[in-house]
Amino acid sequence: MSLDYKRPDYYTTAIRQEASFQTAFCVQSENDDADDECGDNEQPLGIRLHGGPQLNAQGYTGRGIKVAVIDNGIDGSHPLFHGKVTGGFKYRYGNRGEDHGTHVAGAIHMMAPEAELRDYRVFGPEGELGTVQSIANAIMDAYLDGCDLINLSIGSKRADAAIMNAIQYVQRKGVVLVAAASNFGDGDVLTNERAYPACFEETISIAAVKKEHDLPVVKSSNSNPSVDYAGIGDRVRSFQAGSHGYTNLTGTSMACPHICGLIAALMSGPNASKFRRKEGRDAKVRELLKQYTLDIACEGFDNATGLGFVTFLSRSEFNNMFGNKRSSRTSPSPLPPHRFRAPAVSSQHKDEKHPRKPLKMWA
Repeated sequence: MSLDYKRPDYYTTAIRQEASFQTAFCVQSENDDADDECGDNEQPLGIRLHGGPQLNAQGYTGRGIKVAVIDNGIDGSHPLFHGKVTGGFKYRYGNRGEDHGTHVAGAIHMMAPEAELRDYRVFGPEGELGTVQSIANAIMDAYLDGCDLINLSIGSKRADAAIMNAIQYVQRKGVVLVAAASNFGDGDVLTNERAYPACFEETISIAAVKKEHDLPVVKSSNSNPSVDYAGIGDRVRSFQAGSHGYTNLTGTSMACPHICGLIAALMSGPNASKFRRKEGRDAKVRELLKQYTLDIACEGFDNATGLGFVTFLSRSEFNNMFGNKRSSRTSPSPLPPHRFRAPAVSSQHKDEKHPRKPLKMWA
């Protein structure tokens, strides 16, 4: 089969940049709050805050949707995946473990339990290709394997042309790409911390917020004009590799799969016919998310949380998750009890999402 895509030879550059690309690093949380303790039949608080149970109860389960997880690997033998890790490819391998990728995939699975997950491992001490070229190849292969969504809980301060070209190509072909904003933040919304691939215009960039009533931003979460939405990324409970249980991690890596899983679910069930055609899928997804966005932080778009927090919950359902308690911070203005208003996207935000200047390669 012929393709109108040609991979540039960036193998040498990939080797030079090997150390700069990583999973969107996260912090292991030793002691989780009691509010996130869940019984055998209850989902973690992060999943509940995004409306996972209500989403699935209304038939949005991810059935028929394939999601690529480009990461450090998934432990598909974990029993809570229920056999939904169905394929993929290992570009890199070795003994670095699958803890990050398994945790990420677990959040997607809990949001969209009937979606197929495909495991593309691009991190590890061994492999024929460098990490950067592995990521570019994985993006292309995910498209060729029929994936509808790609989760990118990875990041680098350096932009790479091979990855950018692959992202642009598959996005035009109807693949939706969701990327972690990364964790180089300093807690100051007035400073910009950029990371890629989240800063590419074609990706949906996800920041991290805490599990509190007013959803404060996680301090390490990047802030910049490329941030599109926010998800729960603090003390997130999800699957632990090499076990039958859970572990807690913090970072935008954990926020990203909540939104990716929510999108996978929304593309299925009652909405399946809307997304059957691949043309314009990204625009359709962004338009749909406006119906499920809670404006937080500053009114309208802001560099820390983008257009806001994405959840299937109504305002009253969200408030009830915390017993209508307010924290010491100033909470966002009340919204009507129906679905959240969607702030308008300014032309300035659209223009700044991807700087209109030639991408430079840094060695």
